[in-house]
Amino acid sequence: EESGRSGAGGSIHFEDIKLLRQAVHEAARETHMRIPHVGFASDNHDTFAEQYAALLRRIRTERDARGRPRIYPWRAGTYTRYATTDNIVKMWHTIHTAWETMRRHAGARGRAYARVAMLRNDVVYVTPIDIYEVRPGRKDAGNRVAVVPGFGRHPISDRMIYGPAPAVEIWASHRFKLLDKHVEWVLKNDPGWGLHSERFVNYTLFSAIRSEGFQIEEHDTICFFRARPDESVWVSDCDTFSKTSILKNLPKNRKELVESVIGRQCGDRFIHIQSHTALNCTSYD
Repeated sequence: EESGRSGAGGSIHFEDIKLLRQAVHEAARETHMRIPHVGFASDNHDTFAEQYAALLRRIRTERDARGRPRIYPWRAGTYTRYATTDNIVKMWHTIHTAWETMRRHAGARGRAYARVAMLRNDVVYVTPIDIYEVRPGRKDAGNRVAVVPGFGRHPISDRMIYGPAPAVEIWASHRFKLLDKHVEWVLKNDPGWGLHSERFVNYTLFSAIRSEGFQIEEHDTICFFRARPDESVWVSDCDTFSKTSILKNLPKNRKELVESVIGRQCGDRFIHIQSHTALNCTSYD
């Protein structure tokens, strides 16, 4: 991965994701659970570029009546031109593919999932996640509440969701079909924020989820840190645009916290990457 908005770049060992199957199976055996299915889907740059060529071209060329970009979020100062929106489309494609992989697996076995979590595999989870929990001490007994993180809010967080399957399905698989509706709404109500990831979720996906009768809550304590290809861990991810309850729940020693999760030592000094504070947790195995 090249350096850019998301860090210094580095080598991505994509085959390592398959270690997840072994880890999940070991955890299931240790807790005497039924061994779950763990499936994978893969793609490559060429097939992605071919499938989304028309959309990527629209993002680059479409203009509004005043000659400003129609889809590209020109008001987003942190976006590094089209590389950022290309990555957003890749993220959407990945999320949609994961959902479809799960849906096909369930359909082939005559199952229907009632509650689903969409979780990233490029982060270090430093707090527990109970996908039935709305907030500490409160469960979603009626299965009517979708839950998102309470940190990284721009103005909301788009980094994770869990909840009733129909609500999560909108979040995961309705992005492309709702894009044009979103762009038209933004042009009239908040121009300049077209394909801005968090605003798309807030304005359009959350609206669609609520229109189906579901609620959306921000969790009070869930926190996770992004792990980048150079093996740095961004330990300040939950420090900004966050609920105060999240910060109160985290241990002050972030180095010990990360090391306790990943099972190895990180560098003694914190490093600064763009506006983030990170630890160098490189493995020398």
